[in-house]
Amino acid sequence: MGSQGIDDRESARERIAALVRSPAESRSLLPGVIGLLEAEDGHLRLSAACGICLAGRADPEMLPYLIRRLLNRLHTDSARAEAMFAFEYLSSQFPEEVDEIVDELREESDGREPLAYTRPGGFRRSHIYSPSSNRHDVGRTRLAGHEQDPGPQQVYNDDGEPVKRQPGPKAAAEERARQKDEDDESTAGADGESTTDDEPTTDATDDDTATSETAEARASPGERRDWVLEPETLEAIVTESAFEDVTILTGHERGRFADSYRTLAVARRTERATALRLFRQPESNTDGFERYLSIALDRWNRVSAASNVASLYDYGQRPQPWAAVAYTEQTLADRERLPIGEALWNAITLTRTVETLHDNNVIHGGLDPGSIAYTGAIMDDDERLTPLIDHVGLIEAFRFHFDPSEYLDPRYAAPEYFDATFGEIDHATDIYQLGAVLYRLFTGEAPYDEDDRSVQQQILEGSTVAPSEQAETVPRSVDNVISKAMASQKLTRYETVAHLEQDLLRLRDQLVTDGQ
Repeated sequence: MGSQGIDDRESARERIAALVRSPAESRSLLPGVIGLLEAEDGHLRLSAACGICLAGRADPEMLPYLIRRLLNRLHTDSARAEAMFAFEYLSSQFPEEVDEIVDELREESDGREPLAYTRPGGFRRSHIYSPSSNRHDVGRTRLAGHEQDPGPQQVYNDDGEPVKRQPGPKAAAEERARQKDEDDESTAGADGESTTDDEPTTDATDDDTATSETAEARASPGERRDWVLEPETLEAIVTESAFEDVTILTGHERGRFADSYRTLAVARRTERATALRLFRQPESNTDGFERYLSIALDRWNRVSAASNVASLYDYGQRPQPWAAVAYTEQTLADRERLPIGEALWNAITLTRTVETLHDNNVIHGGLDPGSIAYTGAIMDDDERLTPLIDHVGLIEAFRFHFDPSEYLDPRYAAPEYFDATFGEIDHATDIYQLGAVLYRLFTGEAPYDEDDRSVQQQILEGSTVAPSEQAETVPRSVDNVISKAMASQKLTRYETVAHLEQDLLRLRDQLVTDGQ
C-alpha cells in the first residue's frame, strides 16, 4: 500500500483520537468519523463506532444528527456491524430520545420504516418500545385449572429442623386478625368469661412456630434481616401480579441476574413452587434498562410453555423488575461429568429446546452451564434429571448496562462477544454456545482454561482441546460435531440448530450400534 493510504489511516486515527479526548467539543469532527464506519479497516470502523458512542453520551443534543446518520447506513445492504453497535448503544443509553427520533423519521417517510434492519433477537427497531397488550395474559393462565394442592410442604434446613416461612401479605393480614381474635378471647377468659368447648386448638401450630423460631434464632441479626423480603416490596409485587398470595420459604440467594427467594405462589387456589427473582438494576439509566428487560421477558414469555424451557409464571416492573420462575435446585455448573449416554440425551434435549426458541424468533444469547437448570430429584436408577433452559434472552438486556462477564461465563462466549468483526449476536451465537455447553456435558470441563492464556485470545483463535483428548471415554465422532458447532466463523458453523440435532441423532445411533 502506498504512503498516501498510510497517511489517510493516520489522519483518520488522529480524528478519532481527538473526538475521544474531547467528544463534547469536537462536533466538527463527527461527519468525518461517521464516514469511517464505511472504512475497509475493521479497527478503524470499531474505533469510529466507539467515538460516536462517546460523543452521543457527552453531547445528547447531537443525538438527532447521529441517529439519523446511523439509520441511513443501516438501511443499506452494505451496513456494517460497527454502525449497528453504535446505534444499539445509543438506544440503550437514550431510549426515549431515540424512540422520538425514529418516530419523527417514520412521519417524514409517510409511515415507512426508518430502519428495516432486523436486530439480533428478532425485533425491528420501530417495534422495540411497543408495549405488548397481552403480556400478563400469556403464561399466567398456566397457574390455574387444577384442584388445590393439599397444602404447603414443610421446608427443612441442613440440620433437619423446619424452617419458618415468611407469610405473604394476605396471609399475614389473616394471621394478625386471627391472633387479635384469640387475644380478645383470652382477655375475656381472664375476666371470668368462659370459652366454648369447641374452640379450635392451636397447639400444633404453636409447636411448629416455636421450633421454627428456634431455628431462625440461631442466625445472627444480620443474617435474619437477609432472610426476609421487605413486606412492602412483597405486597407491591403480589398486588401487581396474578397471584392471590406469595409465601417466602427461605432467605434470598444471590443469583446470576437477580436476588432469588424460594416461594410458594398461589393463583386460583393452586400452589406452585417458584423462585421470586428481583433483578439487579444499573446505577444510571434505569428506565432504559427496564425497557430492555421488559422486552426480554416478553420474549421469554412467548416460549415459556414449551418443553424444557424454565416456566415464567409472571413478571412485572414494580416496585422493581421481578419475575416468578419455576423453582429449580441446581444447574449444569453444579453437576459432575455425565455418562456418555446421559450426556448425549441431555445434548439432544437442549438442542431441540433451542430449536424451539429459534422457531419462535427468540435468541437466548447467554447459553452456558449456569443457564441450564435442573429440578426435582432422581427417585430410581432409571430416571434422569431433565434439563431446562433458564434466563432466556436476559443477557441482551444486561450486557449494555453491566459487565457482560458477570452474566455469561466468558469460557462459553462466542467470538462475536469479543470482536464485532465476527458478526452480531444472533441464532449462530446460540449454536456456538450450545456447542460449548455440549463440550461441558461430554467432558465435564469448560472448552477453554481461564488459567492459561487469556480466554478471549483462546476463543478468537479457536484453540480448544478436542473433547476426546479432554476425556478418554468420549468418542472421536463427538469431536466433529462440537468443533463444527463451535467454529469461530459463523459461516462454518451449523446453519441451523436442526442440522446440529440431526448429527447428534446420527451419533446416538452410531453409539447404540457400537454398544456404547
